[in-house]
Amino acid sequence: MLILGATLAPARTFFLNIKASPLHHNTPPLHHLASSESSPSRSSNMSPKGPPQIPDRVSSLLAPAHREELQVLTKRKASTMSIVSIKSTPEEFINAKVEALQAEYDLGDTQETYYKDALNEGSITEAQFQEASKWIPNRQELDAIQGNLTVLKRQRKFIEDDLAEVPPPQNPHLDDAYISLMIARIESACSKAPKSGTIINSQKLKANVLEYYAGSRTTEDSQIEEYCMLTGWYAPLPKTPVKAAHLVPRSLEGEDLNYLFGITGGEQVLSSPENSLLLHKNIEEALDSSEIVFLPVIDQGMAIDWKLMVIDQSKLKKSITERYKWGDLHGKCLQFLNNNRPAKRYLYFRYVLSYLINKKRDPSSVEWAIDKNTKGYMWATPGPYLRNSLLHSLARRISDHYLPEALFQQTTFSDLPYARNKNQADEQQYITTLAHKIGLLDKKASIAPADRNQKFENDKAAA
Repeated sequence: MLILGATLAPARTFFLNIKASPLHHNTPPLHHLASSESSPSRSSNMSPKGPPQIPDRVSSLLAPAHREELQVLTKRKASTMSIVSIKSTPEEFINAKVEALQAEYDLGDTQETYYKDALNEGSITEAQFQEASKWIPNRQELDAIQGNLTVLKRQRKFIEDDLAEVPPPQNPHLDDAYISLMIARIESACSKAPKSGTIINSQKLKANVLEYYAGSRTTEDSQIEEYCMLTGWYAPLPKTPVKAAHLVPRSLEGEDLNYLFGITGGEQVLSSPENSLLLHKNIEEALDSSEIVFLPVIDQGMAIDWKLMVIDQSKLKKSITERYKWGDLHGKCLQFLNNNRPAKRYLYFRYVLSYLINKKRDPSSVEWAIDKNTKGYMWATPGPYLRNSLLHSLARRISDHYLPEALFQQTTFSDLPYARNKNQADEQQYITTLAHKIGLLDKKASIAPADRNQKFENDKAAA
């Protein structure tokens, strides 16, 4: 993903310093983000600014051809801005937003060039140039616009998905939702993404996840406690058992995630707090080895909670922590302390991965995925999360089984016009590598249940 931090000056991009949560969670007030067209404010914004108001006494001094070109670019910018406001679907809105940002950049870049040329040629004075500069984006602001465009293009799939989840009463306000969402996206882009093949800094990741979910607190005696979303708070002595559990496994790399999710810059998925849950280490191990899964709790077609399901229910009487047995946690919903949530796309990927791995272990072991009341699959929240062809091929390669149609019918996408696609031969070759990585995940993370229970008893005895 784009690294913007080195190019965006804090004074020009105040929105990067706003602690914004993902869409329709703990979003900041949006009215103070609206662009101002009445004064030459230097505050950068996610929405394109209005047409420039360079005084005629200065603009008239430019060469006629330059004036004419700037008039064309100004009209184009005004036109694209008006189109954004009338688009109702996320796809239409993003298309219009890309056009508007590009028009804003082209106008500002051309203005900067022509007025500097006029100054160098003596057509305008230094004072006139400074007057015009009040209405022209400087280079740092132009870099910010270009950076917004890059993030929007590289993460377009995720942004469209998240905008599509805006609750119906807020649908007319896509521009407000977009501002809030892009603040979070660009904040994420400004954190340095790990290079492919490098080890993620686990301590830094955990600190980010704790901050994202408000999972850390200081007690009256100045001890820092950490929070498990299923079992509660833990003191740090001798060592906190709370882990930042990955949903998309660390065995996958940027290129894998680019193709799987239809984005660019997929390496940052692994370091995103939206890809993590705060869990007790024993629960994290069970998640990594596909012994548990999280399913959506649906109300009026919306996922309102996420409940834990123990896949092998013969283990319900087994202890998982000092205070809890698996039976205590089976069916329990994740308890969040703020409005931030994990991304549905990552929860869905973990769900499918758990299905495939358990299908491979024992073809009869996936009855947990069937809702006995509806006879349908437990994942009932639609969304184009994963690439259809890749998911099918992966299922056949890992489990020698086809995915049931109900498992993917409303949760996958085909080729995207703005994403990198592969031909069938290349995809089949790529599947081999991807399946190997997921197979390694299963092999490496899988601790036999008996071994895990014995491990807990040993830890308890040692304590």
